[in-house]
Order: sequence, then structure tokens, then C-alpha cells
Amino acid sequence: MNGRYKILSRMNVRKHVDRAGVITLRYDGPLPFVAHLYGYDQGVFFALAPSEIPIPQEIEVAAEAAGMIAADHPDMPTFRRAVIDALLAQATVGAPNLLEELVEVPTRWTQGDQHELERRHARARVAFETAAKCVLDDLRRRALLRRPMGAPIAPQPAPQAAMVEVIEVEPIEVEPVVAVPALLETAEPASEGEFVPVSSATVERAAAAIAKARGAELPQRLPGGARRQLAKLPPGVYVIASDVYEPRKDLASAMTDAQEIAHRKESVVVDWDGEYPVVVRRYGVGGRVVYRVEVALRRAASEEAA
Repeated sequence: MNGRYKILSRMNVRKHVDRAGVITLRYDGPLPFVAHLYGYDQGVFFALAPSEIPIPQEIEVAAEAAGMIAADHPDMPTFRRAVIDALLAQATVGAPNLLEELVEVPTRWTQGDQHELERRHARARVAFETAAKCVLDDLRRRALLRRPMGAPIAPQPAPQAAMVEVIEVEPIEVEPVVAVPALLETAEPASEGEFVPVSSATVERAAAAIAKARGAELPQRLPGGARRQLAKLPPGVYVIASDVYEPRKDLASAMTDAQEIAHRKESVVVDWDGEYPVVVRRYGVGGRVVYRVEVALRRAASEEAA
């Protein structure tokens, strides 16, 4: 122990791939675990389903112009591996934050491990950007070959290194403790310090998932004491932050306000029908979504199928 922190060692991080292809990262060093990710062994702090990694819109558009399906591009497997490697590297750097809700003390890397993990993450990001550029360049060449002779060439923007910040991968989870990687963001981009309005499509998906989660009695991990507190309150949608329960008129305003609050402190959106509370979203400090009820449902369904 160093002060009030427990020191981590990168040698204790283990990667595992299960039968469904889900990749997990587990810390097997001596830590006082008091919780675990629902459906995973103790020590697992990050989970990712490669099959759910979306293809960047920029690549999809370029593939359409080239007359092919992006997923069928011969370099797509290399690109996906680069995405996975970058996400895993990022999650390892952020392990102290991801482990925060699983152990009873805060953790941190040694300075040496921190620097080494950051270097690995930087290399992984470069590999991602290189793979994305290779795919885009090839698709644009293919599109040029399809262009009728004499047709003007439409200006093509240079591949953006920031593309890595524009896609979102949802780490599969049932418990609200796995952070959404900031590496890839789309539907609800929520970079630190940046407020992005919640879309109507996102609200509709969340509303549908709430009904399914309630019907399936999906296991919920509410903030401490939330069940007792909600039992005293009328049905509705609540934003919970620092043990303060604030009702909102609808789901859209609750998600929007919770995201904004999360720029300062963690917040949770809970839909309460008077009987069964459903955790809709949890936002980590900085505004990033760390739990989605839709993702929890998909994970539960895949586990049942297995």
C-alpha cells in the first residue's frame, strides 16, 4: 500500500477469450475485491465483444462508392484486430479507474508501468490509424477505377487520425462498471469536457430496452440504498447523483441532464415503475456512458444462448 492507494502491477493483467469470442481483461494480483462484473469471474474489469465493433461510417461510405461491402474488404480483419488491440491497450491504461467499483480501495500503476502502458497504447493507436488509412486508400482507388472516363474527380478528405474518436464500441456488460472506451465513439459521443445532446433514436432504443429488461427481470445493480429510496418515491424517471434523487419529466431529459451532470460527478438514470427499477444509463465522470441497458440485454441473451 502506498498512502491510500493500492499499487498495481501490469504483470498481473490477464487476457482471456471465451467460447463466444468475448475478450476479457482480469487483474489477478492481491486486491480486496468487494464486487464483480455480473456474469464474469472476480477480477474481470473489462469485457469486449469483437463482433459488436462497428465499421466507421467513413469506411462504409468509401466502400459504397467502390461498389463493395466494407465488411468484405480484404484488409478488414487487420483493421478489426488493430481496433481490438487499441481498445485493450486503452483499457489496461485505465485499469485503476475500471477497478474502482470492484475493490474497496483506489488503485494506481507504478510510474514505470504507467509509462510503459501509455507507450503500448500509443503504438496501438498508430497501428489503428495506419490500418484505417490502408483500407480507406484502397477503397478510394477502387472507386476511381469505377469512375466513368472523363468524369470529374470529387475531392476526397484526407483520412482523419481522429476517426478513432468518432466510432463507439460498447463493451458488453451487465453491471455498470465497465467504461465505454473513449477510443471509439458514435451514437452518444461523450468525450471529457464535451456535451453532446442525446438523440431521439437513442431514447427510443433505451425505452424499448427498459420494457424488455423489466419483463425479463434483468439483474440490476443500483446505487447503494437506491431500492429503499425509490420505494418512497412516486413512479417516474430519476437522475441519481451523489445520493440526490431528482425526477425528470421524461427519459430524454433525464439522459441529457445526467450526461451533463456527469461532467462533474458520476450520475445514473433509473426508470422506476413503482415495482421494478431499471438502470437505464450510468455516466462516468467526464460524461462517458459506462452502462447501457441495451447492451446488458444483449449480453444476457448471448449468455442464455451459450
